[in-house]
Amino acid sequence: VDLSGASSWALETVTDFYLAGLLPAAQCAAMQAPITRGELAELIYPMVTAAPRSALRQLGFSFDDTDEAENGDVLEYLASIGLVNGFGDGSLQPDAAVTREQMAKILCRLATMYGADMELDAPERAFADRADIAQWAEGFCDRAYAAGLMQGVGGGKFAPKQPLTREQAICTLWRLTQQNAG
Repeated sequence: VDLSGASSWALETVTDFYLAGLLPAAQCAAMQAPITRGELAELIYPMVTAAPRSALRQLGFSFDDTDEAENGDVLEYLASIGLVNGFGDGSLQPDAAVTREQMAKILCRLATMYGADMELDAPERAFADRADIAQWAEGFCDRAYAAGLMQGVGGGKFAPKQPLTREQAICTLWRLTQQNAG
């Protein structure tokens, strides 16, 4: 497996994630490319199936666009336990890129599943692009940042609408697993 496509700042974490058995070989390339909702679901799935059964809420969702998707069943499972949401048109959009604000929400929910206290009143972070964060995502971005799960992109910006890259997703998930292990 060649992980050399990862940025220098992410290579060690991506390697650790792979060695921990959390990175499927099919996702070892294109580390700087946007990660899709389906690909992210494949990374998260082993993490939640290892979570305590009492934390899992089986809600039994069904979506219009997951039958043909390669990872549709995994994405539906994450929706059924409340980690991801569908869209108003009845879809989960497995091939859509994940935005950074969407990842903040997913991370906060995942951390809560692991028993972390994701303080509801995290201090409001004065991101230079705070006005770009959707109202529904503001608290999630603040909490994910305050918990050390996500970082800005430089210049004091969070870049909420920017697609999350595969290496960014891996780094945030690794931070969460390390906090949970500690």
